[in-house]
Parts: sequence; C-alpha cells; structure tokens
Amino acid sequence: MNGNISTAAVIIISAFAAAIDLILFGGIHYNIVLGILAVLGLLPYTASHGNRRAVSYELRIIIFLTIISSLDIYFCSSLAFIRPLTAVTIAAGIFFGSSAGYTCGVFSALAVSLLSGTGGWTVFQVSILGIIGFFAGVFSRKCREHNVFLVILTLISSLAFSCTGVLSPIWSADKGFDFQSYPRILWHSLKWFAVYAVSDILVVLILKKLSGRKTERMKKRFRIFEYSPKN
Repeated sequence: MNGNISTAAVIIISAFAAAIDLILFGGIHYNIVLGILAVLGLLPYTASHGNRRAVSYELRIIIFLTIISSLDIYFCSSLAFIRPLTAVTIAAGIFFGSSAGYTCGVFSALAVSLLSGTGGWTVFQVSILGIIGFFAGVFSRKCREHNVFLVILTLISSLAFSCTGVLSPIWSADKGFDFQSYPRILWHSLKWFAVYAVSDILVVLILKKLSGRKTERMKKRFRIFEYSPKN
C-alpha cells in the first residue's frame, strides 16, 4: 500500500478516536486514545514497506530519528528561546517519506510524554507531531527544492505544535478540557511561539544543508525507503 494513503487512513482513524473522547468525555480517557495512537502509529510503515530486505536498515533509522527527536523535545522544552521541537520530525519526513515522518512524530511525542507526564493534552501533541511528519513527507520534493516552501511549512508546523503546549493549564483529570480560557492563554503565548518557530526553521535548514545529499546517497546505496526494491 502507498505510504501516503496508509498514513492518511491512520490519521483519520486516530482523529475519530480522539474526537469521540473529547466530545463525549472531555478528554478524560486519554490513556485509551494514546494506546490506540501508539498501535496505529506502527501501521503506516508496516503497510507500505512490503517484504523488502531493507527493513532492518529502515527501522534502525526510524528508531534513531525518534530517539533524537525525543531528546530534542525533552531538553529544549526547558529552554527560554531555542526550541526546535518539530525540526527532527520534519527532517524525517523530508528525507525518508511520510510514513517515517509520521511514526517519528508520534513516538517521539509519546516518549517525551512518558518522561514528563501525560494528560489530555498529550493526545493533541502526539497527533499534531505525527501529522507534521506526514505532511513533511508528502511535500518532501518541494521542501528539498525550495527553501521558501520549507520555511513556510516549518513555520506552520512549529506554531501548530506550540499551540498544543499550552493545553495543559485548561485540562483537569476530573472534568477534562475547559476551553473558555484557552484563547486568552493562546494570545499571550503567540509572540513566544514565533520565537520558537525561528529556531525550528534554522535547525531544519541546517539539517537540510548538512544531511540532504548524504541521506540521498545513503538511500541509493542501501536501496532503502523509496529506493528499495519489493520482493
């Protein structure tokens, strides 16, 4: 199955599960939804790779990127200005496709949540970061060819993920979300989101400059991801 199609199907199913919990229960059953997201997060790659011999190489790369992305989010979240929280996930999608980008985004957000604490907001963070990796893969060619498009995509992605970071104050374990105060919190946070987006953009451009050609050569050499022959 095509990686874009399988990933899009997973995103729709995940969004449906999250919407049911949010609308009916206010997001208090987030653990169940996170379990569903974790299981579904494995499907895009497994549905798209077929029976290729390159699977072990690809899995190692996805795991490595997920670890790097997790460390990036975990440690940079405590910094004042430098917060390239979506940069590695975007790079994963651009270099290795929508399935890898989605899987990297989902599991890096999950890993950080397990270390720093989970709540109803975690569903949004996991979902948004996975979607960011997906769209980075969908538009990978444009991102590789046009820095302006890459900057715009990264800006939107950074702002979207930053919006999920201020959901925790409006959530409680008993009542779920109370969105009445969210617009005010969001308004006061927008200037900082713009600052964080700059660091995301800079890191993505640096990763593209330093690793773009090297990853293409590696993919051709080992015939992995879209260069892999199907058995």
